[in-house]
Amino acid sequence: MSEQEFEGEVVSLAERRAQAQAREAEARRQQALQQARVEAGEEPKPWLTYVLIGLNVLVWVVMVSLGVDAYEPSGGIMVDYGALVGVLIVNGEWWRLLTAMFLHAGIFHIGFNMYFLWQVGRFCERLFGRPGYLTIYLGTGLLAGMVSAAWTPTIPSVGASGALFGLFGAFLGFTLRRRRSLPPEFVRMAKMNALILGVLSVVIAVMIPRIDLVAHVVGFVVGLGLGYLISKLAERPVKSKQEARALQLKVVAGVAAATAVVLVAGALGLPRWDDPYPKIEAAYDRYHAVELAYIAAGEDVERRIEVIEEQALPVMDQNQAELGAAMKLPARSRETVDQWTRHYDLRGQAFAKELEGLRNNDPRAISEAEALHAEAMAALGDESE
Repeated sequence: MSEQEFEGEVVSLAERRAQAQAREAEARRQQALQQARVEAGEEPKPWLTYVLIGLNVLVWVVMVSLGVDAYEPSGGIMVDYGALVGVLIVNGEWWRLLTAMFLHAGIFHIGFNMYFLWQVGRFCERLFGRPGYLTIYLGTGLLAGMVSAAWTPTIPSVGASGALFGLFGAFLGFTLRRRRSLPPEFVRMAKMNALILGVLSVVIAVMIPRIDLVAHVVGFVVGLGLGYLISKLAERPVKSKQEARALQLKVVAGVAAATAVVLVAGALGLPRWDDPYPKIEAAYDRYHAVELAYIAAGEDVERRIEVIEEQALPVMDQNQAELGAAMKLPARSRETVDQWTRHYDLRGQAFAKELEGLRNNDPRAISEAEALHAEAMAALGDESE
């Protein structure tokens, strides 16, 4: 290395060291200002955290008042109220990405999440300011929901967990970026909170089966990156409160725009699955009408023959044809459709055998029909419950 190159390397190292010292000095200055505001009683109230807690609790109270189980609501009920389901999202119900963030699977779920929000939200609202805080909350929640929709497209999921772990990740990202300039007790507190909330999240995931662990992980990772990025971009020294606020808004606007681009790209990249459930429900409604007509026939053999010939057999054929039509489905939905298709195939065989028994007064054929009906129910597995 020449003397000139060596001198250039020394200057470069000195510049980097000076930049690092300037960042640390600015971080210490901001920390001192923050502490001074607290001591002077000028620290702004974290009202945005209060609003988010209030909205989540209000939604839960309204749902319970309308008859939803306070401890373990069913998946179907949660879907009716706006739970996240991938196959529904890609078929136009994108609003579920947002509504699912304000739904919770029982009192223990919402209790843990609101405690989590209370503990982490207040710090994040002060660290990142309200615009940054809201950007992190909504951005991580929506991104976590989108990945969850792609990962488990047929399983309903609810909860603010993606957004909450996003806030927690952002808090740790901030701490990681400024760990050398933050007070040691602050860093220790961050580590302790990480341990406590990590243990609690594992416990609550075991207690509540519909908790979306994918959303937890994605929210945390995205939040970690956003927190680190916002902290880094906001380190430029400023001379006034107005300049600091302008810098903060500029950084948050840039991060929000980048997050929106990622969300749109993710939405465009999601597989366009077909939603099989309207067809499944329509097929079941037709079968149920046949069942009612058959029951109404009672012991009238001629009437039972008429119902089987004119209603049961045509409906079983129609159900098989519609469910067997080509659809682009996730694996779990394909299994469900195949179960129902097999069910109606066996029902058709059972009705045909019963028709034979009724016409020929053949007890053996009637017995075979009963066995086929039982096999049809067994073909549904858990779907029959």
